Amino acid sequence: MRISLRDFCSIVIAVVAGVVFSAHCFPQGEQQPRSNQNESLKIFLRDYLANSRSDDREPTRYTSAFVDLKGDGSKEVVVYVTGDFWCGSGGCMTLILEHKGSSFKVVSKMMTTLLPIRALTTKSNGWHDISVMARVWYGEGNVYSREQKLSFNGKSYRTSTQRSVEKLAGEVVIPATEEGTPLY
Repeated sequence: MRISLRDFCSIVIAVVAGVVFSAHCFPQGEQQPRSNQNESLKIFLRDYLANSRSDDREPTRYTSAFVDLKGDGSKEVVVYVTGDFWCGSGGCMTLILEHKGSSFKVVSKMMTTLLPIRALTTKSNGWHDISVMARVWYGEGNVYSREQKLSFNGKSYRTSTQRSVEKLAGEVVIPATEEGTPLY
């Protein structure tokens, strides 16, 4: 089968455009971070969460995703923490971490989130918005879950006041099926 030079060029342009579009519109996640990143993250989380723990025998698990939320080529970390101490009726704790030397610093801490967590194509103050599932109570004990957009306000992620009726564009960075890794 022979293709013309014009068809070949069209195919090349389409492929390049697709790569460029995906690289600039979606934050680039990393499913398998390097082992030294994992170990550094685990050490940070043990130290950070130890200050809040009431009982060292309590099981704590975490799930993490290394994602370029700032669009600058470096990877921030989205961490979902589970365990009796970290979860309540509204969900569990989510942290957004930024590299600080060989460790991390907390950019945001959200206490009532549910999986999945998605990195969105939209940005606020230079950082990609994210979405989590949130429980909403209405009436007498009625509860439902809905997607909640979180936007960066220049210092941390906060719940957006705008209600979106259309589906938010983005990619899942921590799926709802994650069980997490034991922290202690």
